Amino acid sequence: CLLGLVIGDSLGSLVAHRDAAEVAERFPHGVRELADGGTWGTQAGQPSGGGELALALARSLLAEHGYEAHVARLAYQHWLASHPFDLAPAMQRALTGTVDATVEDAGALVRIASLGIWSAGHPGRAADAARQDARLTHPGDLCVASCGVLAATLAEVVGGAALPAIAAVALDA
Repeated sequence: CLLGLVIGDSLGSLVAHRDAAEVAERFPHGVRELADGGTWGTQAGQPSGGGELALALARSLLAEHGYEAHVARLAYQHWLASHPFDLAPAMQRALTGTVDATVEDAGALVRIASLGIWSAGHPGRAADAARQDARLTHPGDLCVASCGVLAATLAEVVGGAALPAIAAVALDA
């Protein structure tokens, strides 16, 4: 799951902030191969900030044997201190003290997969942790709710639930 996340993040960095027409012209069959370049001139397979934050969250879960919002925030601040190449202004403000409640993007969504893995079979725990984590940087209602749904659904999938149970969790999370 995390490997797929980092691969998808790297593929996405090849077309980040490009309009649909430009992407379609350059990649008529979609972005399918890891390559050097893209928006930030990354190396093939190199994650962007979203992938790096996902890995930071995963490491914090391992270090604490569970989710602790203050530890996750410290991990994100450590990432910020590395001078990331794709730092959004709202993320910088959130990690330096001012979380902007008016930000309505889903920037936290990319990083929460590890919460679903950690919570395998426990979708409520995954959803609660994902909502807490989203509020650290992207407190908009849509982002917070989306993070909860994704983490809960992943927890059911990783826990081996059958499709009807997975669908029910996704609809109820």
